[in-house]
Amino acid sequence: MPNALYRVELETGHRIVAHVAPAARLRFLRVIPGDRVRVEVSKLDPGRGRIVRKAE
Repeated sequence: MPNALYRVELETGHRIVAHVAPAARLRFLRVIPGDRVRVEVSKLDPGRGRIVRKAE
C-alpha cells in the first residue's frame, strides 16, 4: 500500500489499514509481511489504526 500504510488483519478477522506510529518510527521499527504487531485502533474510524510495536 502507498505512503507507508499496511493492511493489518486483527485476531477477530477484521482487516484495517494502519501506519507506523511516529514514536515507533523513531525506534526504527521495521515491519515486514507476516510480522505480528500491536495496533491501536482509531475511535473515530474503526477501519484505521496505528502500529505501536511488534508483538512478542
